[in-house]
Amino acid sequence: MPDTLAPMQPTDLAYAGAAEQARLIRDREASARELVEATLAQIDRLDSELRAYRVVFAERALAEADAYDAGKDDKPLGGVPVAIKDDADVAGEITAWGPVPTALPRPSTRTSSCVFARPGRSSSARRRSPR
Repeated sequence: MPDTLAPMQPTDLAYAGAAEQARLIRDREASARELVEATLAQIDRLDSELRAYRVVFAERALAEADAYDAGKDDKPLGGVPVAIKDDADVAGEITAWGPVPTALPRPSTRTSSCVFARPGRSSSARRRSPR
């Protein structure tokens, strides 16, 4: 039996689960950026078939992950990316309420409190549309 474990592969990281991802970040075995990159890679690989995401904020998520990694706070799920359903307002984005945009498809001027309450800034990685 080897003395050391094999390094975690990016696909393993993407599917590790929120609690394990948070532990990996907290213990500095992975960074928020690595987590976001692994998640974005899985979206790129699978979403053309699954069509689960209407909007992916890749650049914003990577920037927020970098900011999180630079600050390292003690939030329980800090730095863990999550999907935000597209019926939650995000300032500057259209709230679609599913596959058909609302009657007034104007960008929102506010961000929903559920988005502000998200654990760690890198959770804006993607907005999930209901299927």
